[in-house]
Amino acid sequence: MNAEIELPTFSFSAFIASLRFKRLFLFGRGSVAPCSFVFLMFSGCCHFDRVNAERSQLIARLQNEMLNQTDWLRIHAAEALLDHGQSAHIVELFKPEADAALPPYRIGVWRVLARGCGATLGPLSQTLSGTLAETPQNSTKFATKFATKERKQDRWDQLYVERIRSVLRDPAATDRISAAESLGKLDVANPRDDEMIAQWLTTADDATAVFPRWLLCLSSSDAKRDDHETALAKYLSSPDAIARLRAGFVLGRLKNISPNSLAALRHQLNLEPADSIARVYLITAVLLHSNETTETEPLKKQLIPYLHGKVNEQLEAGIILGMVGNETDLRILRPNLRSPEPDARIGAANGMLRLLK
Repeated sequence: MNAEIELPTFSFSAFIASLRFKRLFLFGRGSVAPCSFVFLMFSGCCHFDRVNAERSQLIARLQNEMLNQTDWLRIHAAEALLDHGQSAHIVELFKPEADAALPPYRIGVWRVLARGCGATLGPLSQTLSGTLAETPQNSTKFATKFATKERKQDRWDQLYVERIRSVLRDPAATDRISAAESLGKLDVANPRDDEMIAQWLTTADDATAVFPRWLLCLSSSDAKRDDHETALAKYLSSPDAIARLRAGFVLGRLKNISPNSLAALRHQLNLEPADSIARVYLITAVLLHSNETTETEPLKKQLIPYLHGKVNEQLEAGIILGMVGNETDLRILRPNLRSPEPDARIGAANGMLRLLK
């Protein structure tokens, strides 16, 4: 006959008493009181719940922007959601536009779909080259495995990347520069395009040349990468403000830039006029690469006014402040959630999500 097990009853007073005993036994007198210990545990849970609740509200705001805005504003909202792992429903929402969107908006649609479809598959560049490059002796096995995965998942992300790439390769396409920019943002430069891009650069002006040069940086390595990065940094001193703007943006997003490139950014930032359209991107580029607090704190102060600047500046400032700031910067970003400008709201929500951890 099985005996019934008697469960012990919980006594809060006994729990506190046991904590008091353990405190005295383990730490001696003068340590944190048991009630303080429980309070700290409770406070930590409350903070966690509060952060989760605010994150949920910010994600809901971005979803609302994505559903209610049009054209590039809709793209910006979708990409903010993707930045934070929120890919649900994005593919279904944008897929009907894949064949109907006109240039240059179509590039944005394909970029969002490439990211959205690839969210469950991992980074496209890693999937396509990582394992094969590291273990060439297993190339046949890997190719078979990848082909099976491609059939199973349909590799929609790759298909949308190829659509963008087809525009890049079309000299007559009116959105060719947008295609180069998007491939750079997706980090899927293809070395097979290098010769075509080099030919394009022979006739391109400074503003046009920045994004194709970005792709050459991404598709090359070692000495060639250094040469392309040096050529890219030269656009920082172009008389064309759009070229300087784009060069600042690209160098900010490139990983592991050289000390010479960072020095060129700092030099141009000191020269750039206060009312220049390129200045905010020079500030954010230095912020993204600098590890010196004595430099980053003054630059953050320079960045804050751009939260109330032009719409593209508001978007950039909000995102980057979230990337380089801390929780004390939430109060700076929060007012932009009520801005009449969608990009200001999107940038603020994106930045705040980066700070709320």
